[in-house]
Amino acid sequence: MLPSYFSKFYSVRQGVELVSTYHERWYDKRMISLKKKAAKHKRMKLLLFLILGLFVAIAGWFAFRFVTLQQGDSATTESALSTVEPYTPQTQDYAGLLSEHRKNQAVYITLPGADPIRALIEDYDQPDSQWVLVNKQNAAPTTYVPEALAIPDVETRTDRGIEERSVRTDIIAQLEKMIRAAEADGHFLMIGSAYRPASLQQLYFDNYSRVAGFEAANQYSALPGQSEHQLGLAVDLSTVSRECYLSACFTNLPDGAWLATNAHKYGFHLRYQLGKESITGYQFEPWHYRYLGVDLATALYRSELTLEEAWPYLQEALTSLRENGAI
Repeated sequence: MLPSYFSKFYSVRQGVELVSTYHERWYDKRMISLKKKAAKHKRMKLLLFLILGLFVAIAGWFAFRFVTLQQGDSATTESALSTVEPYTPQTQDYAGLLSEHRKNQAVYITLPGADPIRALIEDYDQPDSQWVLVNKQNAAPTTYVPEALAIPDVETRTDRGIEERSVRTDIIAQLEKMIRAAEADGHFLMIGSAYRPASLQQLYFDNYSRVAGFEAANQYSALPGQSEHQLGLAVDLSTVSRECYLSACFTNLPDGAWLATNAHKYGFHLRYQLGKESITGYQFEPWHYRYLGVDLATALYRSELTLEEAWPYLQEALTSLRENGAI
């Protein structure tokens, strides 16, 4: 065995060698790591330079194209610009817009005791208007004939001619609807007389005049041009059995009472009312109904006015429609 001091020396030497070995390994690893990082930095710098170079090349290409196009098109551009008219601001047609707005502006009619209704956009002074007033003071041309007439799909007097069984086609749907509604409630109605041309009206009036005299006949019959029947908008209604046919007692029948209460719901107005003879110019006729449309017929029903009494309201609305340029 070695002396003790040699053993100690040997142990120290091993420790130094061990430490030296570890230090060399750590150093080698550190150097390798640094070399890798250095290589990575070089690659990143190279990539950055490549990207920067590509960007500069693209920018240069666009700049070159821009300058080329500007130079190449300068002559064409100058020529085109020389033909363009100088810009002049246009003044907006405010008057035209205002006129159009007024034309589309709604006009309302409010009869006493009734809800406001929108005025029909028509000239009520013309015989083809739904709201035209025809009476002894406002006659229609005797030459007037409605544009389209047809026999509705309801009961009519077959002993009458085709014309007298016909009405304007635009009221047929509402007339059929009303008569079917009455039938559903147990009232069977028919048309006794509808459209009459001026010639037929003259024939009727002459016959009545020969029997009762002119003045008497003029209370329950109209002269040509003064009859609503010529408009194709009026109907004389009766029970299918003809009970109280064209007689004042029709108002006492359940059928007449049903009409008086419900006709306005379908646009029909009881034209010659009891107690209004001096206003309408004709005797009470509970069978004579005139089509005016649901709105006006309902307003008249609620206000209890005749068409003559409502006429100033309609004329006022007509004036507004004319001022607005709607008609």
